Amino acid sequence: MRIAIVSMDTRGGVQPYVALGVGLQRAGHDVRLVAPSDCAAMIAEAGIAFAPLTGSVEAVVRGTAGATEGGAIASMRVAARELPRRMLTWTGEALAAAEGVDVVTGGIGGMGVAL
Repeated sequence: MRIAIVSMDTRGGVQPYVALGVGLQRAGHDVRLVAPSDCAAMIAEAGIAFAPLTGSVEAVVRGTAGATEGGAIASMRVAARELPRRMLTWTGEALAAAEGVDVVTGGIGGMGVAL
């Protein structure tokens, strides 16, 4: 089966999907991980096909001026402000990356783009 895993997150959020991808490959599936471009090295090290999303979620988090330390509400405000700016681009990139796959999956961050 050809599977695309979409994870629009920081390195810490993408890493569990790398492990999932490795497991799926060991089970005989063809896996492609769609994630922010700054995760390329980690994904390549795992031997998983990679389709980059433009930009860096890490950079957005670093640029929030402490919003993440301000708690869940502050983080949601940042996400509400930043995501619409990127969603159209990421959705198009995820759609192109999913060309020819049988299944598209992902976590909370990826499903908004993958659907």
